[in-house]
Amino acid sequence: MTTFNDQPQPFVSSKTARAMARLLADEYGFRVRKVDTIRLMEGRNGRRRVSLDVVVPDDTWLAYDRGLPRAKRLTMVPVARPHKSVMRDLDTHDASGTTLPVLTRQENTDIAASVVVYELLGRRGYDSASPELWQAITSIVGGDSQQSVQDAETLIETGCHAGRRVLDPPDLSELAVHLLRDLAECFLLIALVPQSSAGERVLVKYSFHWGAEDASAERRAVWWRTVRAALGWSDYPLRIGVGGAAEALSHHLEVHAPRGLATAGLEFPRSPLTSNSSDSAVSSVAHAVETYVPAVSEEDLEGEAVPAGPRIATLQLRVPRGGVRLVALISTLITALVFSLEQVLPGAHETLLERSDGAAALLLAAPAIVIALMIGTDENRLTGHLLRPLRFIIFLCSTSLAIGAASLVGQLHDPWITILWRGGAILHTILFLLVVSGYAAGTVRGRRNTHDTVARIEGAGS
Repeated sequence: MTTFNDQPQPFVSSKTARAMARLLADEYGFRVRKVDTIRLMEGRNGRRRVSLDVVVPDDTWLAYDRGLPRAKRLTMVPVARPHKSVMRDLDTHDASGTTLPVLTRQENTDIAASVVVYELLGRRGYDSASPELWQAITSIVGGDSQQSVQDAETLIETGCHAGRRVLDPPDLSELAVHLLRDLAECFLLIALVPQSSAGERVLVKYSFHWGAEDASAERRAVWWRTVRAALGWSDYPLRIGVGGAAEALSHHLEVHAPRGLATAGLEFPRSPLTSNSSDSAVSSVAHAVETYVPAVSEEDLEGEAVPAGPRIATLQLRVPRGGVRLVALISTLITALVFSLEQVLPGAHETLLERSDGAAALLLAAPAIVIALMIGTDENRLTGHLLRPLRFIIFLCSTSLAIGAASLVGQLHDPWITILWRGGAILHTILFLLVVSGYAAGTVRGRRNTHDTVARIEGAGS
């Protein structure tokens, strides 16, 4: 094997490029089952573990024999096309726990470039491809995703890269366009499996730290979704990249919610090429299955768009009715009662002023207790993000009680003390109603989901 130097050149023979291109065009043919498990842990990341049940290709042109004796030669198996980002703490091994090597970033880039050039030019044009074309394709498949996506679209539409014409766009096949767009956004991860396993089904497992991504990048939209989810008015959507529809015959996705949150739904993106089962149960673990349907006919696809490249599954996260939400409910109720009763009960205001020391001691003890309940340690970033509005409400309650106690100890005079306590009563009554409305909205949503589930089951039965 050779690699690119200053002058681009074919990294592998046209037969090896063709063999790899066939695998990428027919991934479900050798990837039988994919089990994708995500655990949302402390901090900003989760741990993503993928188990692939693959049939190792029995093709000598996929052999990786750089300096290896014949008995220890390896076969190149493309296991994934993850988004171009740092795969932190990547670990690849087989079912027995034995570590499997993977190609280096440069080798992955060279293989990907060879596959794209082969699909663009075919067997005859592969060996005679111009250095400018090799340079353009290598730059796209190996460069930053944002810039590479733009360069790929320019190349597809005009045949130009960096101001130079390197390709004739009308000659591009559908597969070539698909691979070029896909590998501009993702990189090719290739594992090396013992050649002795060729033709057999083996398990290839890999895991890495995975960063969660909000369903909306707009800050205002994220803030509003966070408030709605914290109060219980709606669920919080989370984006999960799941790759192409034909990556495996069967794709199982499982997501474990972080402590303090629950899952309320998990769904694969819809595609005419797949049969999906979603999960709408409220639990600590969400599970969904996608089955590829390779026998789908062209008539079935008429009028329907088939998504290409990486796709997005959606996980719905829910703030449970207990925990911090319950603390917020109790806090707002107690605070609203304290401020309201002081205004409503006959003689309550005068009594508190006469016994300011005792009342202050009682009210000042409450903030310390409430603040202790709202402290969260070693929690996932998403948990802290979604619980922040509730914790702010709890903090506001405790602060209001402290200010009320201080107004009694300091013997604040009218009309300021009346304004303070009346305003506190109004504010915390509104907060209490907001928190209660979330419980009511959750009840209505649960009944609606139950009704939809029953209707779906009855429809399937008929």
